[in-house]
Amino acid sequence: MAQTEESNKTLVEEFLQSSTRDPSRIGDYLSEDLTWTLPFDPAFTPFAGTLTKAQLLSQFASFAQIMPDGLHYTVKNLTAEGNRVACEAESSANSALGPFSNRYHFLFELRDGKIFAAREYCDSAFIAAFAARAARQ
Repeated sequence: MAQTEESNKTLVEEFLQSSTRDPSRIGDYLSEDLTWTLPFDPAFTPFAGTLTKAQLLSQFASFAQIMPDGLHYTVKNLTAEGNRVACEAESSANSALGPFSNRYHFLFELRDGKIFAAREYCDSAFIAAFAARAARQ
C-alpha cells in the first residue's frame, strides 16, 4: 500500500493506542534504525536524549512495571505533510507512584510504513514531578 498522509496519521494513532491495548506490538510500528529524541536538558530529567529502538522498547517495558494498566494516550490533533505527522496528545495512567498525566507534541517521520524518527515534547514540570516521586520511592 502506498504511503499517504492519511495512512501516516492512522499509523501514528494506532502506534499511540498500541501502548495501552497491546504493548507487545509497539515495536511493530518502529523501524530498526529509529531515533526517538526527547530534547530536554539532561540535568533536569533522566528522560532527556535520543533513544534507539531497543532503548525505547526497554523504556516502555519499564513504564509497564509501574503503570500496569498502561499509559493511555488521547490524540487531540493530527496534521500530516508528506512523511511527517505532527500530533498533539494527552496521556494518563494509574501508577505505583500515583496518578500520571502529561501533554505532548510529537513530530513523527515515517518511511515504508514505519516510524523512523520522532521528537517528543512534553510538559517538563510533569516529568520532573514524576521523576522526583520515583526518586523518593
